[in-house]
Amino acid sequence: MTNGTEVEWTPGTSLVVVRGEVDLGARRHLSGVLCSAVDAAEPDADLVVDLGGVAFMDSTGLQCLVSAHRRAAARGVRLVLGPVSEPTSLVIRTTGLDALFHFDPPLAD
Repeated sequence: MTNGTEVEWTPGTSLVVVRGEVDLGARRHLSGVLCSAVDAAEPDADLVVDLGGVAFMDSTGLQCLVSAHRRAAARGVRLVLGPVSEPTSLVIRTTGLDALFHFDPPLAD
């Protein structure tokens, strides 16, 4: 746990669970975990990032997700966001990043 943010990933799994507030204070930890998870994923696999427990996300958190998406794409891994909390969904939609990411389940209208 870093500054109220909890990021869980067990090596060998394809699920990263993020809870709490994702901001500048959580950037280094979240980015490190996402990079490790992407690097450990098999090509053509899905890596799911569960954002259902995220109460707040700022542009720093979005940048971590975009970087992880790019890294995953370069390695042939599909980064999937889901579930996504309502506050996080709002930030993703407002910035237009909903066109970049894969969602499962899909974002609610």
